[in-house]
Amino acid sequence: MKKFLVLFLLILFQGCVFAYTNPLDYGEIMNKIKADIKQNDDIEKNTTMINLELETDANPERLSELYFCRGTCYAMLHETNNALKDLSAALKYNPKNIDARRMLASEKSRIKDYEGAVLELSKAIKIQANNFDLYNERAVVYLKMDNYEKAIQDTTKSILIKNKNPMAFEVRGIAEVMQKNYQKGMQDLQFAKQQYFDLGEFDRYQLINTKINKLSIMMQKQK
Repeated sequence: MKKFLVLFLLILFQGCVFAYTNPLDYGEIMNKIKADIKQNDDIEKNTTMINLELETDANPERLSELYFCRGTCYAMLHETNNALKDLSAALKYNPKNIDARRMLASEKSRIKDYEGAVLELSKAIKIQANNFDLYNERAVVYLKMDNYEKAIQDTTKSILIKNKNPMAFEVRGIAEVMQKNYQKGMQDLQFAKQQYFDLGEFDRYQLINTKINKLSIMMQKQK
């Protein structure tokens, strides 16, 4: 069934602009589409792409959501140029579309445009300064840039916003280790490990446990 997902979305999208004039109905449809996209991250490249029929006088916020969803599908199909184009269009119609800005940052990071990714996430943070996920995502980009101090600053802000925040502890732990602050790094990684376990995220728990074991061996050798 998965290979028909994009075709299914095409049918929904073609009707969105014209059929769903009620904002509540439209919102419900968009939530359904987003849920389908999130749950099916292996859309095959040979699947029919979504073809949106957009009216010039359509609601800007709706256009933004439509471009965001199509851009997300392009991203999942690894059609980066089309994804960047659609996500930029989404932000043109609604600069406050945080989902579109986060996805655009993700795509820019994918093509190693780390400065561009940081810029998009920084704009998002100006809109939602208390969104801990945004700080985590920007910290990950800083980690890729080897800017460990910035990564530590962002994850610390994220933890202040939400303490039950394993991703922030994990990224901060890695940044500390990269700066050879092994004790601090180990402490954060242990916090992350316990929180992943408490949240039932056992795949992440296993991955970080492997990191901790490797770090422990390295620290023992340095004694």
